Amino acid sequence: MRVIVPIQGVVFFRNFISSGALSNIAKESEVIVVAMDPDIQRFELPAGMTFHSGVSPNPQRAQIRFWIQEFVMCGLRHRSKTFQLKLYRLSWKKKYIYPFLAFPLSARWVQKISEFFLGTDLLVDKLVQELKPDWIILPSSCEDSLTADFVKAAKKFGAKSFILVNGWDNLTSKGTLPVFPDKIGVWGPQGANDAFKIHRISRKRIEILGAPQFERYFQSEFSENGQEEVRTMNGIPQDKKVILFAGSFQPFDEITVLRILDKAIESGHLPNAHVLYRPHPWRHWRDHEDNFVSTEYKHVSLDVQVAEIFLQIKKSGKASEAKKVFPDLEYYPKIIQMAECILSPLSTFVLESLLMGKKTLAICYPDGKHFFSADKVSQYEHVQYMETSPGLKFCRDAKDLISMTQELLLPVDADKLHRDINNHLKFVVHSDNIPYAGRLAKVVSNA
Repeated sequence: MRVIVPIQGVVFFRNFISSGALSNIAKESEVIVVAMDPDIQRFELPAGMTFHSGVSPNPQRAQIRFWIQEFVMCGLRHRSKTFQLKLYRLSWKKKYIYPFLAFPLSARWVQKISEFFLGTDLLVDKLVQELKPDWIILPSSCEDSLTADFVKAAKKFGAKSFILVNGWDNLTSKGTLPVFPDKIGVWGPQGANDAFKIHRISRKRIEILGAPQFERYFQSEFSENGQEEVRTMNGIPQDKKVILFAGSFQPFDEITVLRILDKAIESGHLPNAHVLYRPHPWRHWRDHEDNFVSTEYKHVSLDVQVAEIFLQIKKSGKASEAKKVFPDLEYYPKIIQMAECILSPLSTFVLESLLMGKKTLAICYPDGKHFFSADKVSQYEHVQYMETSPGLKFCRDAKDLISMTQELLLPVDADKLHRDINNHLKFVVHSDNIPYAGRLAKVVSNA
C-alpha cells in the first residue's frame, strides 16, 4: 500500500511526522512525505519514509475559496459562536450585506457551485497521478485551499483521503470544508460533535484519534524528567516557585502583564516566585507592544528555547521569520512540569498545562490595544467547555490578576486535581492504552 502525506509547514511536520504519528503505517506501507514547503526537506524523516517535492498552492484558487469561506461562515454563524465573532473582521459592506443573503442552505449551495466551477487543480492532479497513492493523509487546519484540492484529486483518481485535524479550534473557527474526505480524524468527542454539528460531516466519516503532539503528556514517567535541566538552562534559582507565563498566537499585550507580575513579586504580593516568559513561537504581530528588555525586570526570565527568534522578530518586525523555529516537543512537558502554575491568554498551551495537571489561569480581559484581544478569544466555541474544567480559572479583569495568581500558588492535592482534570478533558483529547500511531494505522487498514 502506498500512502502520500502532503505537509504544508513546519508545525504539521513536527506534529504528524516527527511525533511518530505515522510510524505504524510506515512499518507496513510505503509512506511518501510530499513537501509542499521546500524548507521542510531540511528535516530528518523517520525510518520508512521518503520525501517527494510538492507543488505550490494556486493563489487564484486560494483567494476564491477565501471569499466563499467568508460567505459560508456568515451563513453558518448560528452553528459556531466563533463564526459570529469573526464576522466583526469583515469589511463594513460585507458585514451588513452578507447576513441578508447568507443562510445555511444558500451558503452551502454557493460553496458547492463554486467548487464545481473551480474543478480540480492540474498540478495536484499531476502529482497524485504520478505517485498513484492508495491513501492521501492530510494534516490540516481545515482552512487551506490545497487540502480541498487533494481531497478532490483523491476522488478523481480512486484514492482514499483522510484529513487529520491539527488544532483544537480548527473545526469551529477556520471555516467549513468545501469538500469532505473519506475520513476525518479529530482529537476527541468534542471535535466529533463539532464536525457533525457545524460541518454536517457524517458520523461514519469521523474518527476519534487524539492529538499526536500531546501523546507525551499522558506518559507520567516522561514528564517527571528534565525539570532541573530546564530550570538551569533558564537560570532560575532552585528555591523559587516558577510562574510560567505562556504567550498566545493571537494579539495580546503580554509585556504589560510581565511588568505587573514583576512588581507584585518585588512588593511581596507573590513571595518567593519567579516568572518564566515563553512567547508563542509563531505569534501574530502585535500593535503598540513595548519591546522586551531583560534588564527592566528583577524576577522575569525569557525562555531560552524561543528567546532568539522572539527578540529577532521584535527587532525586525517580520513575523514570517518565526517559521524557522522548530520547537522540540519533548521540551514542553519539562517546562510545564517545572512550573508551580501557568498563566496564559487562552491558547492551546492552556490545554497542554491542564493535561499535565497544572493549576492554570486563562487571561481573558481586553488589553486595550487590540480589538480582537483575549476577551474575544475567551468567547470562542471550543473554549466554552473549559469553563467548568477543574484547575482552570478565567481572569476577566486585569485588577484580579494578582489575587487569582495568589490562589494558584496555594497548595492543593496535586494527584486528585490531575485525575479530575484528565476525566474532564477526555471529552477534548482522547487517550487510551493504544498510541495515536496505532489508532491511525487501524483505521487505515480497516477502511
